[in-house]
Amino acid sequence: MDIPTLCKVTQVADQQQSYETALKENPLNAPQPSRSGRQKRGVAYHSRLWAPGRTLLIAFAADIPEQTQQSIFEVACQWLAYANLKFQRTADWAEAQIRIEMKPSGTGINHSLVGTDALLREDSTMTLSDWPGDEQFQRSVLHEFGHALGLDHEHQHPDADIQWNLAKLLEYAEQVGMPMEEIAENFLNRIERTQALHNAYDPGSVMHYPIPATFTLNNVAFTGSAQLSDGDKALAGKAYPFTPVHP
Repeated sequence: MDIPTLCKVTQVADQQQSYETALKENPLNAPQPSRSGRQKRGVAYHSRLWAPGRTLLIAFAADIPEQTQQSIFEVACQWLAYANLKFQRTADWAEAQIRIEMKPSGTGINHSLVGTDALLREDSTMTLSDWPGDEQFQRSVLHEFGHALGLDHEHQHPDADIQWNLAKLLEYAEQVGMPMEEIAENFLNRIERTQALHNAYDPGSVMHYPIPATFTLNNVAFTGSAQLSDGDKALAGKAYPFTPVHP
């Protein structure tokens, strides 16, 4: 089953700690109330957005060639035209908020922590297996950095009514060694409408999986974008608004 490199969002084990870290960074990460106006007991879903205007330090594993590091950095910076954030490279692995390692080309799955969850890890926060020159390089870098900025998978949008072919997903899971619970977390589970920052469903988003027709019961395919869509740009601006400049 030949499909492009996919992403597996990395979860932190302690959701209470994730919640406290997110709120300390940006109070707007507090869970949204339910439609009834009542907040469920315990830790509900919360966003993991950085504070607007924040400079995020990016470090690369020492075995990644300088030219590759710069290529990744330049692609990632495409988000900054639309999000009020800054990226800065650093050689200090410990002080960086985003720490990148790479696996051999063709390994098949990329990994990333979502937004402020990166503050809870001391090792790498992002893994890439698409290198400069690989067909999926730009798409993968933009996608993983979308997660690093706190954005969710677009194919799990509450209005993304994808008719998944479960048998084919199970076949894929066996092929790549992905447990069924991770298939559910990264493919099947839709985000509740009140649980995350989103705009209208955008199948052209760089945060949407490329999905072959065989993965759907109605043979609908999604090609996956290697460019930031208008929806991506709007959502980045909504998450990280620029402070108006007054004369």
